[in-house]
Amino acid sequence: MSNVSVIFLLGRLIVGTFLLFAGMDSLLHVEQHLHTTANGLNNPMLFMLTASAFLICGLIAISSASYAILSNLWALRK
Repeated sequence: MSNVSVIFLLGRLIVGTFLLFAGMDSLLHVEQHLHTTANGLNNPMLFMLTASAFLICGLIAISSASYAILSNLWALRK
């Protein structure tokens, strides 16, 4: 592996770890994060679970490097 590949792998691991902890924190402490009711939203639990799902989907997408593969295909389209 080249140095660039190792750096990109480490970056994906760092960002993936951040997204994992943010998503798990949102799921484990839902009642602490439900301050959205003060803003007048109708279904705060639905929005919290949706936000947590987006964080975990982002973790999966970044960790699997699917965006890197798509961007490489786009760059090599000539």
